[in-house]
Amino acid sequence: MKPFDIVIVGGGGAGLYAAMEAMKTNPALNIAVLSKVYPNRSHTSAAQGGANAALANKAKDDSVEMHIFDTINKEILDRAVNKSKTDIADRSGS
Repeated sequence: MKPFDIVIVGGGGAGLYAAMEAMKTNPALNIAVLSKVYPNRSHTSAAQGGANAALANKAKDDSVEMHIFDTINKEILDRAVNKSKTDIADRSGS
C-alpha cells in the first residue's frame, strides 16, 4: 500500500473541505479521510436542520420572521413545551 501524504481525521464538512483544498495544491497527493461513521452520518449531515438562515440578499421577501415561521411549527413547539412542563411537574412531585 502506498503511504498517505496527508491523513485527515473527520469526514464531516470541514474534513472533506480540507481534503479538497489539499488536492488543489497538488492533485498528485495521496490523501486519506478517516471517519468513525458513514459519510452521510457525519455531524455536518446530521445537523442540517441547524444550518439555516434568512438571506434577504437572495430573496427580497425573506426575513428573520419568515425564517422562524418556515422552520418552527408552533403546534409542535407548544406540545413539546407543555410536555416538558408535565414531565418536570411529575419528577418534582407537584
